[in-house]
Amino acid sequence: MQIVTGWDYIPDEDHDEYLVVTNQLLDELCVPVTDNILLGKKIGSGSYSSVYEYRDDQAVKVLLYNPNSSSWGENVIQELYMLKQLRGHQNILNIIQCHNVSLNVYIITERFERTLLDAIWNNEGRRLSPEMRERIKISLELAVEYMHSKRILHLDIKPENIFVRKDESVALGDFGFAKVMNNDGEARFHLGTPQYMRVSKLTTYQKNSKVDDIWALACTIYALENEIPFVTARLIEADPELNRIQKSKAIVTEINEKLPTVTDPYLRDMLNSSY
Repeated sequence: MQIVTGWDYIPDEDHDEYLVVTNQLLDELCVPVTDNILLGKKIGSGSYSSVYEYRDDQAVKVLLYNPNSSSWGENVIQELYMLKQLRGHQNILNIIQCHNVSLNVYIITERFERTLLDAIWNNEGRRLSPEMRERIKISLELAVEYMHSKRILHLDIKPENIFVRKDESVALGDFGFAKVMNNDGEARFHLGTPQYMRVSKLTTYQKNSKVDDIWALACTIYALENEIPFVTARLIEADPELNRIQKSKAIVTEINEKLPTVTDPYLRDMLNSSY
């Protein structure tokens, strides 16, 4: 057993961030392993982690130590910090426990039946009822409002990162790219999932702020209500050899084509205000 040390967070000169990660935070979140961690079936994966079934109705997210990544330590510690700060909200992923084994981190959480992506597009031909769509929409708005009240930006809101419980309630999860806002309401620049990024972020270098989450939430609500993504990336799929700048331009083109077709006034206002 090895306890992580040396992960104290040092803000860079371009980022007035108040988050300080200390060993005390690790002591609160990571406890000694008293038994073997037995992984079940793999049920998900991300850019630097995998998720497995665990005992009872739990899941375990495994973040294997990557000595070749300069950002690995910061990403892991930030995710632990975010989950601790947001613990207890019914529409945000609930962390149960965290274990650290030789720099490999195991985050035990509640287990979900499926993601919102599955519920929208892989629902065995069953459409979500209007009542359920409205409940999901309100739940996500409450989650984002609460998260922002804690000065936390998610920066990767999308159907794949929203989880559906057995009782059909939902929770926002995967805080691997989340950042803490500074006193100006901004956070360090971060590129999220391009299809859920606002136009201003795709075309210029800007620090992150609440509008990034609002735009991504609006795109997610659009997908929920229309059963198709707001940005389908059809232009990118037509030419997979495009570079990053060309892909960004292709997404902006599709966004500008799609915006005039949005008829829901509430959704249209969300998109226009965070454009």
